Amino acid sequence: MDLEKYLGKEYKFNGRGEEGYDCLGLVVDVLADNNINLPDNDGEILPPDWMKENPNRLPEGLSLYCDQINKKNKQPLDVVVFEVGGMPRHAGILIDNYRFIHIFDNSKARISKFSKWRKKLHSIWRVR
Repeated sequence: MDLEKYLGKEYKFNGRGEEGYDCLGLVVDVLADNNINLPDNDGEILPPDWMKENPNRLPEGLSLYCDQINKKNKQPLDVVVFEVGGMPRHAGILIDNYRFIHIFDNSKARISKFSKWRKKLHSIWRVR
């Protein structure tokens, strides 16, 4: 899994590519680079306050294309969803049992230790 081209990319809300990414855009592109197709937002551009309208939008959207996985069965390239502000609104891609790649609001794409985010874990998904 080659992640070098993503590291350091700037956060951009609704970003999908070279100009920057949001967390879902990064997830979709990392999976695509590994020959896994995950449709993105059904083509819908989300407003900045999308989570207020439907706080479960991210896991509901993933459930259309993915199966929820028990955390004991996680593996590289699974999508991890975390609760931020009490809502499941942040996602990344597992690299191995200990690390994942993600990008968070107003930051840069990076690799983080899964253990530091474990308490915020909402769910793990595997593309069908």
